[in-house]
Amino acid sequence: MVVLKKTAVLFLLIIISLVGIKPLAIAGYFPMHDDTQPTRIYGMANALSAGQFPVRWVADLGYGFGYPIFNFYSPLPYYTGAILLLLGIQLIAVTKLTFALGFLLSGISMYALTNEIFGKRIAFLCSLLYVFAPYHAVQLYVRGAMGELWAYGLLPLVFYGIILIRRKELIGIMVGSIALAALILSHNITALLVGFVLSIWFVMLVLSHFFYKKNNKHLVSFLWIIFLGIGLSAFFWLPALVESSATRIFTLTQGTNDFHNHFVFLDQLWSSPWGFAGSAPGRVDGMSFMIGKMHVVLLLLAVISIVASFLFMRKKQLLVGGISLVGLLVSIFMLLSVSTAIWELVPYLAFTQYPWRLLLFVVFFISLIIGNGFFVYAKSNRRIVTIAVTLLSLTIVLFNQRYFQPQFIRAVSDQDYISQHASRFTISKISDEYLPRNFPIPDNVTQIAGESFTAGGDIMITSSEVRPHRIHLRVQVLETSEVSFALAYFPGWRFFVDGLVVKPQIRDGKPVLSIDSGEHWVTAYFSNTWVRIVGNILSFLTLITICTIVFAEMRKKTHLYEKK
Repeated sequence: MVVLKKTAVLFLLIIISLVGIKPLAIAGYFPMHDDTQPTRIYGMANALSAGQFPVRWVADLGYGFGYPIFNFYSPLPYYTGAILLLLGIQLIAVTKLTFALGFLLSGISMYALTNEIFGKRIAFLCSLLYVFAPYHAVQLYVRGAMGELWAYGLLPLVFYGIILIRRKELIGIMVGSIALAALILSHNITALLVGFVLSIWFVMLVLSHFFYKKNNKHLVSFLWIIFLGIGLSAFFWLPALVESSATRIFTLTQGTNDFHNHFVFLDQLWSSPWGFAGSAPGRVDGMSFMIGKMHVVLLLLAVISIVASFLFMRKKQLLVGGISLVGLLVSIFMLLSVSTAIWELVPYLAFTQYPWRLLLFVVFFISLIIGNGFFVYAKSNRRIVTIAVTLLSLTIVLFNQRYFQPQFIRAVSDQDYISQHASRFTISKISDEYLPRNFPIPDNVTQIAGESFTAGGDIMITSSEVRPHRIHLRVQVLETSEVSFALAYFPGWRFFVDGLVVKPQIRDGKPVLSIDSGEHWVTAYFSNTWVRIVGNILSFLTLITICTIVFAEMRKKTHLYEKK
């Protein structure tokens, strides 16, 4: 009964949040900017079933020449989708379910954070403000940004871990570090932005320690969260960082992706037309950047409430409100063109591409500030606050649910996303920035890959085994001839003839082997480079460290219980 009472509000929150993903239950699928998700999940599942782990290389993307997408981009949501697919669920249903999980995560994680700070009643309102923000609808129904949707859901969980270390140090460290690792594995760019925020937080903790002579226990715990989170995800971010120079990643900051073209005008945060097109220079955007009118009105009232009660606020709540307000102002500033100099100065910030991505932080901080505004009066006016929170929660859902709709729903089949033409051309055109730097990009469907390999006229293939990360051939060669592989040559590909490493010739970005006469075993294998090995080892050691800490704490508690 006690457990039911504690989880009743959270359960109600999840039920109400289902309103936002109701269209996902309708048969069919909907158009979106990043209409690659089913193909990526399918590619991840194929790679896993073939024995590749961690998955880095997908065979059919990259115009059929292979694509190291998961060496660089958001593997966590796709691992989740791939597992569901391997369990036997249909691909389109799996894709929508993966979207739904990321969406629902936002409410759960925001509830965990704000319940720790403000209590469950106000946490309920904060969570619905976060879930039903218009930008959340943009991520799902306009952009179809799977990785960003998951990062949106994980962000509050990172800060929940940081807040929790003051009360339950070990649990806070575990939650914070795992959430941080999951966020890094969900979306690189959001993780980069969160990194800047956490750096500022760290500086504030250091200054607090030196100027106010405070105990550095929380500072050490904070560092544990950072180190464990970074270590746990090292298998991904370390190769992504080091090996990005071998790709066409430079295209992410050029042309239509140049951040200079995507600043927001201040009035667009209040009102901008809803649409399903893209971001454009100036005011001709085809998508909305509004925060939400109810969010803005409640924000203003909350700020007035906090300022009016400034002298009566406890230090803890003053700190949360103050940090959130500063975070909000900085986030809004970075959305506007007046911040251009900072965007140009800070390393890697240009890879954010779209300054309006910081709307994630705008919504996050607004939800906290509004919660803080109600918390000021929570004890002295308990009944009024409860009624206000209930009415506002219902109003937000009713007022904003209209945005949580796709442009339209169309009948599709799994084959529309996994057929050779779809995966090797239509979908590959949407994202090819992780192909090798000098690889020739196909202009039309006739230039995409056909067979995985081709052999010269004097070579007879007596057996073959083709997997996403390995091609194994048995050949009979009459006279010295060549085997060409339909592979985008990328660091990690190794080639063997009769078990001996051979160096291929690279022609038009694809490897070619010269084979002498006779019977031979020929193998192409996508292996770990030194940086991938280091990343894998760091992640494994971090996982062992986390398990050891948890096990030691469990033994300690068991020992204390037995002594009693």
